[in-house]
Amino acid sequence: MKTYLFDTDDFVLISYLKSETPKKIWWSPIQYIFEYEDFYIEAEIYCSEKNLVSFNDYGFIMSVNFEKVSGKYSNVNGCIVLSENRRISNIYIVRTLIYFHDYRNRKYVENKNYNCIGGFLTHPKEELEKEIQTESTNVVDVGILVNIENDFIDAFVKGNDEDFYKVEENYLLENIDFNDLPKEYEYIKFE
Repeated sequence: MKTYLFDTDDFVLISYLKSETPKKIWWSPIQYIFEYEDFYIEAEIYCSEKNLVSFNDYGFIMSVNFEKVSGKYSNVNGCIVLSENRRISNIYIVRTLIYFHDYRNRKYVENKNYNCIGGFLTHPKEELEKEIQTESTNVVDVGILVNIENDFIDAFVKGNDEDFYKVEENYLLENIDFNDLPKEYEYIKFE
């Protein structure tokens, strides 16, 4: 099993997000921007690893990289403002288990059109079947869930996708219940 977890630099920036109120929080399809007076913190989607399993040339693991950028933020990407001068009350590290499983049916092995591979997500603490455990399994920190008063910003990669897709333009989640959040993720409160 491989792990793709946030490092010390990421935790320093996440800690800063929690302790200091950003002027604005911005959303774009591939990044969140936490704007401060003379710098901003980018949370951007990136590919942690490609082609990690021999039976799938298109396998990949997506995660989020945090970076502090000096200077004032300029909205050149058409980002949407999610929050202004609102204190972040809690941050949750979002973690999942991504596994690639060759589920080819032996009956159709000779016909390459029937050979399939799947990338799946499940809760990191879920027990996997033995045959799946031998395949490529990866524990991945896929971003953060940001709590601002009664609202949440889901700044994490969903479905191992390459963007921060928003259903019906729900950029800011209001009054959500943790029981309604996707079950294939673990939400670890950042202390």
